[in-house]
Amino acid sequence: MFSINSFLSKAAVAAALLFPVQAAAQCVIDKPAYMLYTDEGMPSSFGDMIEAMAQSDVIFFGEYHNSSVVHWLERVVFTSLADRLDNKLTLGMEMFEADTQLKVDEYMAGLISEERFLAETYLWDNYKTDYAPVVKCAKERGIRLIATNVPRRYARAVSVGNVDALRKFPQSSQLYFGKVLERVEAIQEPNPFFTKASAMLKTVSAKHDETSPSKALTNEQKQQLVEKTLCMTLAQALKDAVMARNTADNLTGDFIHINGNYHSDCGHGIITYLKYFRPAIRIITVSTVYQDKLSELNPVNRGKADFYIVLPTDTHKTF
Repeated sequence: MFSINSFLSKAAVAAALLFPVQAAAQCVIDKPAYMLYTDEGMPSSFGDMIEAMAQSDVIFFGEYHNSSVVHWLERVVFTSLADRLDNKLTLGMEMFEADTQLKVDEYMAGLISEERFLAETYLWDNYKTDYAPVVKCAKERGIRLIATNVPRRYARAVSVGNVDALRKFPQSSQLYFGKVLERVEAIQEPNPFFTKASAMLKTVSAKHDETSPSKALTNEQKQQLVEKTLCMTLAQALKDAVMARNTADNLTGDFIHINGNYHSDCGHGIITYLKYFRPAIRIITVSTVYQDKLSELNPVNRGKADFYIVLPTDTHKTF
């Protein structure tokens, strides 16, 4: 026999069980893994970003090297852009050094196995988890991968011995940096590393003198710090200039370059040199930023790029 009281009692129990589930589901829905914004601070759709990329010549995708979400997005952006351009696209990556280009070409063409490629190419420790997916996508689509970065031995030489150290290498070594030496020597303030390092150096020196007057740095020690800072700056500038040169030399269509934020934020780094080599080039930049709130682009993050991938500060990191 039907009982309205029994029915209402059962309905109340069902509602009590159901609503918490719905609330939990709503909580998950309202917590996105990332948000996209333009430099004006306006939300952007994924499709609008891809279309803007397709209308440019070069795209710089600035990343945090240890962000799982960003590495996933790199693959999604790359495949979406490749679809939009019918695979008429070149991929460049900071993570590969220019003297490995032959091995990269052989692997991408299927002439050597992945095992051989991994064994003979010096790769970043997080290559398998973070960069292999986008490389495999390019390989499957027949899209060329350019190893843009300067071989590390040359950057190391500059970091401890200034640009003059490169002139001690044999003529055959000039293949990897000879075209950019004059530009590297000319660069100073436009290099963000130089600006930040110089400011930090002044702060450290001032605090040291203030807190330890008896141990204040001598003028000679301060000069040594300045010279060391300059060498480190020039080493970073060498990386940027070589990546720009290797990008400029391989523009056969659209070019997407994956690099750390530092190398392309604010139109500095690689872009400074690329505009020197190719003044009329059309560039789109993407920067990755962390924020506590994703509901808007923090004004302090603006001015770095055309598009922003905004991630929660607690997003998973691979290292």
